[in-house]
Amino acid sequence: MPSVNTNLSSLIVQTNLKSSTKRLNIAIERMSTGFKINHAKDNAANYSIKTKLSSKISSYEVAEDNAMMGLDMLETSSEALNHMEENLTRIRSLAVQAQNGTYGEKSLRALNSEAQALMNEISRLNETAQYNGIKLFNTGKAEITNAGKELELNEQGFLQEVIVRDTSTMTKLSTVDETQALAIGTYSISTKEELVQMTNMLEKGLIASKTEFVLANDIDLSGIHWKSTKFDGVFDGNGHTIKNLTGENGLFSSAEMVKNVKLENVNISSTKNENIGGIASSDSNITNCTITGKISSNGQNVGGVVGYNYYKYLNYCYSDVEVFGLYKVGGIAGWLNYSGATGCVSRGKVSGTSNVGGISGLQGNMISCASYAEIYGKTNIGGISGSSNYTHVNVYFAGTVNGEENVGGINGRNYNTQVNYSNLIMEGVVNGKTNVGVFIGNTQTSCNITYSFYYKKNTGRLPLLGASGLNTKLEAKDITIPTEYYLQVGINSDSKSSGITLTTYVDFSALSSLLQTGIEDESVLKQIDTLVNQVSLKQTEIGTAQNRLASVLEEISIKYDNLVSSRSTIQDADIAEESSAYIRNQILQQAAATLLATANQIPSIALQLL
Repeated sequence: MPSVNTNLSSLIVQTNLKSSTKRLNIAIERMSTGFKINHAKDNAANYSIKTKLSSKISSYEVAEDNAMMGLDMLETSSEALNHMEENLTRIRSLAVQAQNGTYGEKSLRALNSEAQALMNEISRLNETAQYNGIKLFNTGKAEITNAGKELELNEQGFLQEVIVRDTSTMTKLSTVDETQALAIGTYSISTKEELVQMTNMLEKGLIASKTEFVLANDIDLSGIHWKSTKFDGVFDGNGHTIKNLTGENGLFSSAEMVKNVKLENVNISSTKNENIGGIASSDSNITNCTITGKISSNGQNVGGVVGYNYYKYLNYCYSDVEVFGLYKVGGIAGWLNYSGATGCVSRGKVSGTSNVGGISGLQGNMISCASYAEIYGKTNIGGISGSSNYTHVNVYFAGTVNGEENVGGINGRNYNTQVNYSNLIMEGVVNGKTNVGVFIGNTQTSCNITYSFYYKKNTGRLPLLGASGLNTKLEAKDITIPTEYYLQVGINSDSKSSGITLTTYVDFSALSSLLQTGIEDESVLKQIDTLVNQVSLKQTEIGTAQNRLASVLEEISIKYDNLVSSRSTIQDADIAEESSAYIRNQILQQAAATLLATANQIPSIALQLL
């Protein structure tokens, strides 16, 4: 029916024209991109699958690069080991030649010279061989700790927290008559004049025992030559600092209790024969104190904190002092006779002739202490104790010990009675000539060392005990661990299925002893054979790892090809099919356009009937 208001034929043609145009555009997009899925709306499920496949394909490309880089790294390691093996073979030939009795001193010197050059080259390769900035033959250290190792200064500058006391209600020492006996009580000290007043009154015997002095301010003693005195009361530093103490001895000659005080930049130079310490000369209980500076004497019993203690104890004291004496010299105490130290830490430099230790020169129970000091001496030199027959528990040493006879990382000489050592950690360096040990230089009597650890990279081929007595129990482990290299050769987070862990480390520490003994020594051939076997075993491990990586590359290639094929099936357009669709929809579009022109003429026919 002809109609003016509604042209149904035109509407039908328009709908078909839109449909054919839409399909034509889709065909054009697919042919121009090569993909039949260009948007999530094209096929939501397959679009999600295609995205996941693309992510995996990209990951496999990176995994392939990782595996190839791993092969390159192993090849570099293998080549370096080849050079080392060649040098070891030459050293062995030189050793066989040197052990023939037909060579004189000059000839042996020449053979040793060449061998030493080869050993140095092996050491150089071992230290410097790298791939992409990574040291190939590096080692690590297992994370082992104890109470001594965990000690460190807090924000206040002490090993333990100081509960600061309110001194405003205390009697100021300056308000009392310094010529009269002082009543027992608690007094505050705010100035250096009051501190000098205290020593003057102590010297005159005007201060009774059980009296307590509390610092209210930091005090600078510059310009004063300090004279220490005996004090039978309590001195509480209250977290404050006394700076620039200069004299022939420390803050007190002895004290019933000194606590919570910092002595900064002390300068003590004494002509006394014995008992010199930064905080007290002798017989003092000292808790939670810190000291820095220099202390020197030509006498004995010289310590960073106290010179000599008898039945008195040190708790949580920190010393970063350069200490020098002759005998019984320690970073914390010179001699702890029937005494001990708990939670103490020493740094700095400690020097003497005999019985020199990072914490104590002679004796003392060592509980949860640590030393990072540089220690120098001749006889009975130790990282913690120079010479001791007392218990050592939870102690840690990470400094340097340098001596000649009876030199140990923990104790230079163990004597008299059976001594128990437990949970020791020795990460320092020990140098000596006779009776030199990782833990103890000379165990003249039996001792028990249990649950203890040492770092072989620093100690080399030193024996754990320099000279061992009878009935010695030794339970100690090396915390040196080869550095592990992890190769991510898969695409998952699971290390078992996607990673390979390997090490390239070879222990060449035996080279140091070869350099000392000379290749004419009978034991050299056996040591060289051990090194050759180690290198050979490591080459075998590297070769096995290379085969694994080659297998991984094949596996990655197969998986990559399969994933690409699967993604192509889902995503790629069939150009033949799309070109047919393009032509079909183009024809339909042209036909619809022609028919639309005809349909649009129908309303004009209706007008002709009027």
